[in-house]
This record gives sequence, C-alpha cells and structure tokens, in this order.
Amino acid sequence: MHNTKRLHLFNAVGGHEPSTTPSARCTNRRLSRAAVALVTGLLGLGVYAQALAPTAPAAPAQATPPSGGLTRTLVGRGDTSIPNREAVVMRVEVAPGASAGWHVHPGEEISYVLEGEGTLLMAGQAPRKVSAGQSFVIPGGVVHNAVNSGTVPIKLIGVFVVEKGVPLGRPADTPAGQ
Repeated sequence: MHNTKRLHLFNAVGGHEPSTTPSARCTNRRLSRAAVALVTGLLGLGVYAQALAPTAPAAPAQATPPSGGLTRTLVGRGDTSIPNREAVVMRVEVAPGASAGWHVHPGEEISYVLEGEGTLLMAGQAPRKVSAGQSFVIPGGVVHNAVNSGTVPIKLIGVFVVEKGVPLGRPADTPAGQ
C-alpha cells in the first residue's frame, strides 16, 4: 500500500504519523493494520462479539474509576497473533456529567463511539471531542480520561489489545497541566 494511503488509514483511526526508522515502520504497520482490522470488525459487532464470546466467565476486566457514572461490560475476549497479548472487547457507557477517571492500560485501546459525544483527554495532548461514528486509538501506557459533559450517555465499543494476565487498566494520577 502506498505510504500516503497507509498514513491516511492510520490517521483515520486516531493514530499518529509513523516513525521513519525501519523497525518502527514495521511495528507501526502491524499496529495500524491491527487497528484498522479491529475497528472494521466493530462494524459487524454482532458477528464479531459472538466470535470472541468467552466459553467460561472471565475475571472482571476493568479499572475502578474514581467517579461514578461509568459502566464497562465485557463482550468478549480472545487471543491475538501478537505473542502474550489478547483482545478484550468491552461495551462502555459514561453517564452525562460523569468521567471515566484518569487511568492507563497495559496495551492499546481502539474505540468506536456508538452514541453521544464527549471529550477525550490524553496526557501531553490537547483535548479531543469525539462523537457517534468516530473512532480513536490510545497507545498503551498513555494516561487518559473521557468526560461526558453532554446530556445523554456516551456509548462506545472498546477493543483493548493488552498483555495477558495483567489487569485491563489501573487508576492513574491526573497529569500535570490537566
């Protein structure tokens, strides 16, 4: 695929401009392909969720947020082609006036907004408005928060490509300047 098209696809799912080193290009290419494939799979969510449905009840896969109004529901989980990683699919809802709370994940978050709108806050970046029909990618280890300042719940599907055996997320301190 031509480099400009690859960059366009990567940015379409909320990515950043890829690095120019050979090893970073390979990693960025793998992650961008994985992100596009996962977000594309969300469009057929019913089939996708059934394919990843657990055969046995899974342990809770959520960080405890510092504020109420956040609901995370496990839809499914499954192995990926990346060693020691799994994909965890969650339905997330943030009530009006609530936030997810500052937190971090041990891997990438690829999310698609189903309904509503909110503000995505990531350490070191300007706030970003997201609304129904949009997607975003949060790199692993980046402290972030989502705030719903609207009047209706914001609902999204999040796909987390994370380390196996590690909690899906953990609370984090508010970054300086936020």
